[in-house]
Amino acid sequence: MWFENVVIILTWFILLILYLKLCLKSRNIVCIITICLNIVFAILYFIKDIVNLKIGNLLQIVFFAFMYIIPLIEVYINYNNISIKQKIVCILGKMYYNMGRYDIAAKLYIHSIRTNKKNITSNNYYILGRCLRKEKRYLDSRDMLIEAIELDKNNFMAYYELGLTLNASDKKDTAIVMFSNALKINSEFKEAKIALAITYSEIGRYKEAIALYNEIINKDEADEEVWYNLANIYYYSLGDLNKAEECYNKAIELNNKLYAAWFNLGIINYLKGDYETSIKDLIIAKQSSDFKYKAEYNLAKSYVAIKGNAKAIKLLTKIIERDETYIDKIKNEIIFEEIINEVIKIEN
Repeated sequence: MWFENVVIILTWFILLILYLKLCLKSRNIVCIITICLNIVFAILYFIKDIVNLKIGNLLQIVFFAFMYIIPLIEVYINYNNISIKQKIVCILGKMYYNMGRYDIAAKLYIHSIRTNKKNITSNNYYILGRCLRKEKRYLDSRDMLIEAIELDKNNFMAYYELGLTLNASDKKDTAIVMFSNALKINSEFKEAKIALAITYSEIGRYKEAIALYNEIINKDEADEEVWYNLANIYYYSLGDLNKAEECYNKAIELNNKLYAAWFNLGIINYLKGDYETSIKDLIIAKQSSDFKYKAEYNLAKSYVAIKGNAKAIKLLTKIIERDETYIDKIKNEIIFEEIINEVIKIEN
């Protein structure tokens, strides 16, 4: 019995010393209150037989918790560098990140890094870097993503995100290197291929961009973004209206509310002399507030081309009522010559 008591007392005393060191180090009021309760419960436990103190099962659990469990957990956490608070902060940061509240998520992750940098993972740095990019803090984002890569050279998402950050900072050549690094690690990373293709097209390397888009298409992985981006290269950069039309049609097959594609199809069909199809395309495009005015203006041109002057006059009148700056533009369009007097007359 005496041996059992010695073991119990010695174990408690060792834990008390270790826990006391933690309390003196942290000077946390909760910690101080806990150690005071620990000592009180220990004294009561050790003198219970002397004063004939009866302790029930529930009270024994409380004694055991304050004398051993709580100090043991605190000591274990401290001496194994486990920060519960930091884990909670990172969990909250991930939650706000998933909610799209990048500003709050960034603050939480930055706090976590300042508190205990040693326990921050590559993925934590990646998420923080992405949040900072979303907040347009490109230099800070770059630094965090470099940290992520240094911790994990195979973090292809960090390379990809760093590429987006550098691209947004107009460092396109370096961005290309980062996207390429991401693809070396994960050759099936579609988002990196698209980002690389976009960057190539932005610096005039259309051949490489088209090759990447075709690679995605050949694997039957193309979505409306791939077809739309490819169409834009043919339309704006290479002037290949037939290829552009084909790709825009593929894009709207996948998303019939891609109004930018409908608008460009309307312009292409107008240039090809297919005015009826142009009208159909532009009527759809003007459903979007972003393309409404531009679509109506070009719609008026198509109406005049098929002798639908009344409809064109009506549209142009509404356009002028909304924005008088269109008057000079209308005057300079050769196709509006035969109706310009009626439009100006109505306008006056």
